[in-house]
Amino acid sequence: MRPESLKTHYSRIKGVKPIAIRGSGYIDLIAQLFVNGVIDRRGKFHRNINSPYVREGSEGYEYVVVPAEESSIGRDIVITEKDIYNLIDAKSSVCAGISVLLRRMHLTVNDIRKVYICGAFGKYLNINSAIAIGMIPEFPNAEITYIGNGSLGGAFLTLVSRTSMYEAERVAKNMAVVELMMDSNFLDEYEAGFILPGKPDLFPTWYRMSISIKPWMKNK
Repeated sequence: MRPESLKTHYSRIKGVKPIAIRGSGYIDLIAQLFVNGVIDRRGKFHRNINSPYVREGSEGYEYVVVPAEESSIGRDIVITEKDIYNLIDAKSSVCAGISVLLRRMHLTVNDIRKVYICGAFGKYLNINSAIAIGMIPEFPNAEITYIGNGSLGGAFLTLVSRTSMYEAERVAKNMAVVELMMDSNFLDEYEAGFILPGKPDLFPTWYRMSISIKPWMKNK
């Protein structure tokens, strides 16, 4: 996003005009809207923004991500407050689950040394954007590793390596199931995520920075 105009800077898949926003793109988009003061800490658009990209649409306030003339669908591609709410709802669940696991193990974000991001979605996830909106806690001492399709890779290793097979069996025997909805802390952790980015203890640096974000002004 260009801070001076609020126009989106986006990339296209295979050079084709966009038809929608991919999953990881939503994470980046909300992070940029928040960092640039377009939405507040509750995910609501600031109502006094004088920009053609922020407007009131048929479903309430929205942000124009791709103007109609740049899209392949012949109309604007937008993100609405309802979309943002649904994404905050989803990210709050993810972060709450991580927080519950940390509590169960009597750990803080400062204790974690390695974080593995996996899956097709994770392959394109910008960790800084995920932290900015409170999807993944801020682990200041951790090394971030992207491993792609970890389940497929793990299955392959257990087929070709006896050592990997034994290790997988060992890990499986030591696993414990945590029913998040049965955990007394889950609901509190989940609700805390609706104020971006989330609880101060999960975002020690970014929480303080987020408080200082001011609403976007055209002449700033």
